[in-house]
Amino acid sequence: MSIMAIAGAAILLGVQSAVKTTDDIVEETIAVGIARQLLDEVLGARYATPGGGPYDVSAMGPSSHEKLAVGRVMYDDTDDYLSVQDEPPQDRWGSLLGRGDGSGNVRATPFAIRSGMLDNWRQKVDVYYVSNSDPSVKMPPGKPSDYRAAEVHVYRIDSDGKKREVYRTRQVFTYLQSP
Repeated sequence: MSIMAIAGAAILLGVQSAVKTTDDIVEETIAVGIARQLLDEVLGARYATPGGGPYDVSAMGPSSHEKLAVGRVMYDDTDDYLSVQDEPPQDRWGSLLGRGDGSGNVRATPFAIRSGMLDNWRQKVDVYYVSNSDPSVKMPPGKPSDYRAAEVHVYRIDSDGKKREVYRTRQVFTYLQSP
């Protein structure tokens, strides 16, 4: 009987570990998708040349994404993404991710994600200048360079209320003029 109890406990521990690992992988996969989609959106915007657009977030009001009542569909350059934060994550049109159809409308119910699935998720974007000689060095606000970085963070609020970063990605980019 003792041997069966020990074996049963070991099996349950292994199953619990496998389920946790699977949950972590699913969570990371969702976070990677959210981050890459938002990073692609930022990098697809027109490049704001150094000094050519508002860089100081305080000059733009409390938050850059308050420029529009809904969504980011009117953002016309990379500077518009300074300090964007969506709680929960939204698409360009202000629809919750997985609920919008990609053109500002709501998806048909069978094609939408489960209601509330992303309620505890957060996405944040930072766009900033980086040093010409070392792109890993962030330049102070108001100091332009030839290179910028877009950094996307995806967080999840755990059951205890703590914000936990699930995934982060960063891309350095520049503008090349036509010859």
